[in-house]
Amino acid sequence: LETSSYRSGVKVAIPVVVVRGAEEGPTLTALACQHGRELNGIEAIRRVILGLDPCRLRGRAIFIPCANPVAVRIRQQDYPHERGRYFAAAQGFNLNREWPGDSKGTLYQQMAGAMWREAVSRSSICIDLHGWSGASSSLVWGAFRDADLVRAFGLDIHLVKSEAEMAKGGTCLEHVCWKAGIRSVTAELTPQKILCEKSTAAGARGVLNIMKRAGMIDGEPELPPEQIELDDGESETHKEYVLKADFAGLLVPRVRVPAVVKAGETFAEIVDFDDVMHVQPLVSPIDGTVFNLGGVHWSEDMAETSVKDAGETVALVKSYRRILRNQAPPY
Repeated sequence: LETSSYRSGVKVAIPVVVVRGAEEGPTLTALACQHGRELNGIEAIRRVILGLDPCRLRGRAIFIPCANPVAVRIRQQDYPHERGRYFAAAQGFNLNREWPGDSKGTLYQQMAGAMWREAVSRSSICIDLHGWSGASSSLVWGAFRDADLVRAFGLDIHLVKSEAEMAKGGTCLEHVCWKAGIRSVTAELTPQKILCEKSTAAGARGVLNIMKRAGMIDGEPELPPEQIELDDGESETHKEYVLKADFAGLLVPRVRVPAVVKAGETFAEIVDFDDVMHVQPLVSPIDGTVFNLGGVHWSEDMAETSVKDAGETVALVKSYRRILRNQAPPY
């Protein structure tokens, strides 16, 4: 897919692979890497493409493994720069704020317009793969009407958004799909900048799970034995607690995210650099799930580190709605 003209000095070609099934069925679009450091989805989609047999496929699968080839090549979230994410006075460039696009607009509007016109708008299902900091849990979400797809994706933790939340609208792909009646899920596969086999495999499995759920390929979705479902903020009041370091020290986890914890349970410690015998226990204030352990890092210049300064965010604990128990054997 190509932009219709030059903008910002460039014209962009976006790779696309279409697999046509031998039988009639739904059309699905799966895309990844709207942002240039979110790489796990690229390899996840490549694995799905390599493993699909068109003779056993019902319908059509449209794959866009690298939706933002210009940003990924400069190793930043956005092209030509990402300063708008961190400085209020800087211009922002975010592909996932330009849907459904405009064939005569800015560079990103033209890119979104080409993908919307030729792929997403022709689909009944859309899967949008992203990737945030490795300090957080991988998460998949979607609208209440698409709850079966959200759960079928098969991550350890997910969120089902209320219809009221989706109806607020916006120019993210998920909101535009919702308005157009296209079923969609959005997944964040941690971490950024490097491939993680667990997340890459989970992304590939998630795409295939949804294709199974939609009847495009044979089989039942492969689900973990338990899935944490976060509160949607309406049926259950969502609670999120930010925990910070009291002093500079080393973050020592006791759990892996996402981890279900009880109120009063210690799930990590900060070890004081000045006196390694002095520690700050990180204690859960609620019965909830440790969603982030290590703090939130958005900037490319902030490498993941277990060294924490006084006052720095070191964990997020979220309330959850329920834990789903699956009968399928664990993957």
